[in-house]
Amino acid sequence: LLADGGGVILFGSAGENPQNKLVNRFQCSFEGPAEMPLKAASHEITGAIEGRADWLKLEKPDAWEVLVTDAKDRPVLVRKTIGKGMLLIAARDLAGSRPDAKDNINAGWWKPLLTKAAQGKPVDAKKPFASFGIDKLE
Repeated sequence: LLADGGGVILFGSAGENPQNKLVNRFQCSFEGPAEMPLKAASHEITGAIEGRADWLKLEKPDAWEVLVTDAKDRPVLVRKTIGKGMLLIAARDLAGSRPDAKDNINAGWWKPLLTKAAQGKPVDAKKPFASFGIDKLE
């Protein structure tokens, strides 16, 4: 999926075993509560950053673009190009906590990030979506 230009966003937090197993494949892990306030580390993040977060430990920090950090400059939202695609890894609470998205916090900067992440994969509306498993992300 990523090699062909797809966009993948992985949300998680410390202690959530399935998410950490997945982000570990990309040499990252969610470590613990971020120190507030959260702050933009990229010009693409505009406006207030709402929510709480867990910070990310990056085994190879130079391989990632850090978009949001905590008060101690630890990453909570990162991005990386893989193949023709884009991978974002973020603290879950940066996108709200309700599954129905009625608390769409940070939507002002999430929408452009998601649009950019999806740009690399052509979509044919006439062709049904084929799902991928974890082993097909790279």
